[in-house]
Amino acid sequence: MTSATIDLLNSGPIGYESAARREDNVIHQISWVPATRKLYRYLWDPTQRRAIASLTAQHLGLDPKRQDARCVVQNTQAWILGEGDMAESLRRPPISRSVTVRPNSI
Repeated sequence: MTSATIDLLNSGPIGYESAARREDNVIHQISWVPATRKLYRYLWDPTQRRAIASLTAQHLGLDPKRQDARCVVQNTQAWILGEGDMAESLRRPPISRSVTVRPNSI
């Protein structure tokens, strides 16, 4: 008989036996998964992606009217997710430099 598992951020699925052996608060961490997915959906919205790219270009001193100076928010798989923080990954074509934007908090 296989035991049921539940997803945790940054560590994949976990079963009851593994959760019971851990010293950290697994119940609390379970709530992070839907909250993080909701935040990703919000930030991945085209309006939010344009705002993130525009603000990043402005902070980098790039001309937002020039096509080659625009920033592009990369796919969510390229984003960096830590405990309590998140960084969106941006690409600046055509030279393909990457910039990581780390908001103050999520």
